[in-house]
Amino acid sequence: MTDSNHVSRQPGEGRYSFPERERRWRVASVPAAATSPRRVEDWYLRESTLRVRQIDEEFGPVFKLTQKVRREPSNPMSVRLTNMYLSRTEFDQLRSLPGDGIVKERRTWSDGQRTFAVDRFLGRHEGLYLVECEVDEVGDDDILLPWDRDAVEVSHDDRFSGGSLSRLSDTALAALLAQRGI
Repeated sequence: MTDSNHVSRQPGEGRYSFPERERRWRVASVPAAATSPRRVEDWYLRESTLRVRQIDEEFGPVFKLTQKVRREPSNPMSVRLTNMYLSRTEFDQLRSLPGDGIVKERRTWSDGQRTFAVDRFLGRHEGLYLVECEVDEVGDDDILLPWDRDAVEVSHDDRFSGGSLSRLSDTALAALLAQRGI
């Protein structure tokens, strides 16, 4: 029996999931005008589409469970996103599961039309800077990053997605950073 009111219960579908389309650039530095620094720790659970995140905000830590499901498996730019806030205990339980992490300092910068997340990676990813901004499906080809005219767009390069960066071996990470002049 088929119910015409059936709502999909598949990952990345349903009313709690929403589309996210991001463009991403590798840059050489954080712009001087970037504001609101906060530390972000991401833990990507192995063999899943799940990430747990701790964001150290000025009023205290925020804990989230996020699921990102790609619309097209080979395109890291476009996903369906589902978020849930966690207690510290829930975060700690999920963080204890096998996974791979990244740590970054995130700031925001605006060109007056868009807000950009500017990430300076820490730890073993030190030296890597990425900028992200959410975009519409069309009409976002003219985005410029005025503080870094040499920015390289990496939106379609899966090696620069958070999950991929977290899983890179030290050797593969060193090769990627060296290839990009870092």
